[in-house]
Amino acid sequence: MENSYQQVWLIGVVLILLGINMLIQKKNKASDSMHKQSHARLQASLFGIFGGLMVGVAGMSGGAVINAGLFLLGLKNFQATATSTYVLVFMTATGALFHIAGGQVDWSAGLPLMIGALVGAIIAPNWHNYWQKQRSQSI
Repeated sequence: MENSYQQVWLIGVVLILLGINMLIQKKNKASDSMHKQSHARLQASLFGIFGGLMVGVAGMSGGAVINAGLFLLGLKNFQATATSTYVLVFMTATGALFHIAGGQVDWSAGLPLMIGALVGAIIAPNWHNYWQKQRSQSI
């Protein structure tokens, strides 16, 4: 039980730090673009590490950390979502393989959730594209 509280606190601290970082960066938007580019890979790697820790330690997707990191790196909303999805596929597959190998997966709960998630993942991008077309036609 104590380990569970430590995980919750760790996740909370990471998300709060990301939020503070986003607010600070929003204020300092006028920073030099060369400086941004030189640190972009390091920042992306750190956000990846935080996201990976959330997958491995807490069983979370890590998407909040990855998306926040991509926004901080200057990606637009849907571009950040698409890139995050791409990254999460590999991160989640790695975490899943280790949990499956450890025999920790409850298949009776996991399979229906997986099917529902796949349906949602198929519907969401198509719905977004349709919505964007409708919105651009009404303007």
